[in-house]
Amino acid sequence: MITATLLLLLPLAARAIEISEVQGNTFLSPYNGKTVTGVTGLVTANSSSGFYLSSNSAGGSPYGNAIYVYSTSKTVLAQVAVGDIVSLNGKVQEYRSSVDYLFLTEITSPTNITKLSSGNAVTPIVIGAEGLHPPTQQFTSLDVGGPLSVPNNVTQVSTANPTLQPDKYGFDFWEGLSGQLVKITKPTAIAYPNSFKDFWVRGDWPVTGLNQRGGLTITTGSDGLPDMNPEAIIIGAPLDGTNNPDVWMGSTVNDIVGVATYAFGFYRILPLTAPQVIAHNETSQAPTTLTVPTDDANCTLTFGDYNVENMTWNSTHLPLAAAQIGDYLKNPDLVFLQEIQDDTGPTDDGVVSSNKTLQTFVDAIAAHSGVTYSFAYIAPENDKDGGGSSSVHGNARPPVNGVVDKRIAQVKLLADFVGSILAINANASVIASGDFNEYGQTSAVFDSLRVHLEDIDEAAGIPPTERYTYVFDMNSQQLDHAFISSKLQKGAEVEHLHVNNWVKYSARTSDHDPSVSRVKICTPHVDPPTPACTTRQIGSWCAARLPTFNNLATCAAAAAQCWKDSFTCYGAVPFPQNTQCASYQTQCIKDSAYCAKCLTGKCGPSFP
Repeated sequence: MITATLLLLLPLAARAIEISEVQGNTFLSPYNGKTVTGVTGLVTANSSSGFYLSSNSAGGSPYGNAIYVYSTSKTVLAQVAVGDIVSLNGKVQEYRSSVDYLFLTEITSPTNITKLSSGNAVTPIVIGAEGLHPPTQQFTSLDVGGPLSVPNNVTQVSTANPTLQPDKYGFDFWEGLSGQLVKITKPTAIAYPNSFKDFWVRGDWPVTGLNQRGGLTITTGSDGLPDMNPEAIIIGAPLDGTNNPDVWMGSTVNDIVGVATYAFGFYRILPLTAPQVIAHNETSQAPTTLTVPTDDANCTLTFGDYNVENMTWNSTHLPLAAAQIGDYLKNPDLVFLQEIQDDTGPTDDGVVSSNKTLQTFVDAIAAHSGVTYSFAYIAPENDKDGGGSSSVHGNARPPVNGVVDKRIAQVKLLADFVGSILAINANASVIASGDFNEYGQTSAVFDSLRVHLEDIDEAAGIPPTERYTYVFDMNSQQLDHAFISSKLQKGAEVEHLHVNNWVKYSARTSDHDPSVSRVKICTPHVDPPTPACTTRQIGSWCAARLPTFNNLATCAAAAAQCWKDSFTCYGAVPFPQNTQCASYQTQCIKDSAYCAKCLTGKCGPSFP
């Protein structure tokens, strides 16, 4: 008898995957390209192209437990609401819109959406004084030597895929919060909105580089590396379709609740609704105080530096910049100008002369302030512009600085020229000023020049946080520099006039701020003080001190000297003051009579 056994093989149920497993502890998901099932989380926010899930499965850590679920299906989006706890299946994908950007981990094509409960409380994670604090110095462990080190693009985040250290690096902090609903407390704007109305903020967490206006300046960190403020974050388009406000450096807005994500080359917060302005910083820039003293004797030199942003002879902002030269820069002796366009403006027709542009500008200054400048320039080569860079939040590490090699060569050429001057005359007065289009912290560019010259900000003792003339992305920064030789360094002064970066965007004349510096090119001759008269003074004439005596002969000689000086008085002192010389003669007569005392007793050593 044969007994048959029938085995029924049933498929094993797929294991539910936690959000923290999908995110992993690196920039790229270990599940990239794979289908995941049973992913469960709380819906914290939604948008027109998806929704955000958060869970508490990461062992209490705020990092790595939220994710974006991408879908444009109205049917899918109608199945979820904020406050729902849902379970779903989907495919994990790493998305980016450019190879230069970082990837965003997301779940796509969601299916089997099951609502487990609804009406649950949604509480954002606080980033601020009472919550999480973003790292303040470095973006990523991949920026060996800092984000401005050369060479650039040594590695890429997507290739190295380092383990996240959110307490140490800015990228890791914001990446760890990707998809998470967060709350920025007491945000302050640190720059203008871009064309999409996105704007950068700092919260009330600890920051570095804080300047007096409320922005964040690029400085050198405690680790000796450039600090480009990874603690700042950009506020993107509100999820409800409202519009972000117009802000500028120092504007304060109400607390921002939104979702942390990555898009268009930057980590960002997408607010649930547009924040509202609490107050703008309306402090205005005063004119420079660095003018030439009236008693200077031609030993003080003032010079300005101004990037006037693509100015040609018929630019609408030309008269405004001309007025600023007089009203704010106070017509310095020299003005270094940049971004002067040629006489046909932006038209690429081979023209490189800018005589008409500069003459028009000089005439406008003269018309406004009555000061007539002459000008000089060297015409550039045609079509020799160019060079690009990557986002500081981009994939390439360190970020790409597309023309850094050219800048190194240009500054080296300048340094060699300056060195040749100082080799002939070590006491020469040398100034190299203008828009170098490079941060002072990019040592690879400026090291060769600093062998011979010193940055005037350093010589003048300007606080590092106040060294800025330009605002871009999250940073107040200095692209405009003035370097001076040792002859000029003692007593050097500089003021950066924030006439453009402290005002609303529509009120700007240029995207750069001008600067004014004051140096001594010689030591004024100072006549020694006239000694005080200790004898008899009539007008500007002072009687000579009479010799001492102790007998009749020497007393008579002293009296004769007094009588002689009394006649000198008449010739040295103009009328009518010389009438006082008669009283001096009378005193001399009395002195002669005193000499008779020498015949009968001791006399001298001077007349009573």
